[in-house]
Amino acid sequence: MTTSDARGNLHASTGEFTHKHFTADTVALTTTDRAAVLPEEQQWDGSGNAVIARETDPWLRDANGQDINLARFSKHPVDGPCGERIHAIPGVLAPWNGNGVERCDMCGLYEGDLEAATALAASIGPDVTVWYEPETSAPAPASDDAILAALSVTLAAQTIAARSRQLTAAEDDALAAAAGREDEDVHNAAWAAVRRMEQREAHLAAVDGRSTDVESVNPNRAIAEAILDDGFLADGGTDAHLDPCSAARDAAVALTYRWKIGSGEAPGWTQAGYDNLTAPWRRVIGKVHPDDAD
Repeated sequence: MTTSDARGNLHASTGEFTHKHFTADTVALTTTDRAAVLPEEQQWDGSGNAVIARETDPWLRDANGQDINLARFSKHPVDGPCGERIHAIPGVLAPWNGNGVERCDMCGLYEGDLEAATALAASIGPDVTVWYEPETSAPAPASDDAILAALSVTLAAQTIAARSRQLTAAEDDALAAAAGREDEDVHNAAWAAVRRMEQREAHLAAVDGRSTDVESVNPNRAIAEAILDDGFLADGGTDAHLDPCSAARDAAVALTYRWKIGSGEAPGWTQAGYDNLTAPWRRVIGKVHPDDAD
């Protein structure tokens, strides 16, 4: 049998799931109230072709037809073959994009999100079902406001990149000192959230038949990473300019995902994380985005 993802790409489904160590005894089920099943919601039974609506993920329901709250998995993540401790079970990310389920693209244990959701359902109990929203129409074109917002981010990222090439020795020292004053735990959590957003971008690009390289998928991300590369090469391959360029890169990366703060699509990506990554640049050079608070 085959399934297809949101972009219509078909995937083979083996129906075999290797991760059985979670049971109903070890995972307490909690539910959230939800309205009665809408016509556009469908249960996946593992047969036929399924096209998941763009930018959505499958979710799980219990025997009573109630959505299963997957928040417990975020409190007790496990390691996956990719080496990241972000999984509900190895190879499966949940909750994701709200209360959804996605496969881990870096692990690659499952053919698609539906197969990953089915594996997670099987690990919870025999009466857990997988639901998804099918694709029903082409996506609406981007609004003028959305296009202008995207262009403003690119322009701001390019501004940071250009300014980073003109830093004075005093600014270098000030940026390095400012970076050292930031909370390391918040910094690491922010970067972990960035990695999850990058993984999602790569996943959506892969199912669309495009490159899975994040910098190719997201041009603003490429601008940000080039800041660090250019700074390193400018010093003849030494680390003399690394700290200030890292501060500039962090600011541009945070800017790239600024619009996703609090969206639910990026667990752990918060205003505090954005503020942490942009703080050194804001203190020494100035605003990262025109709409940032003074």
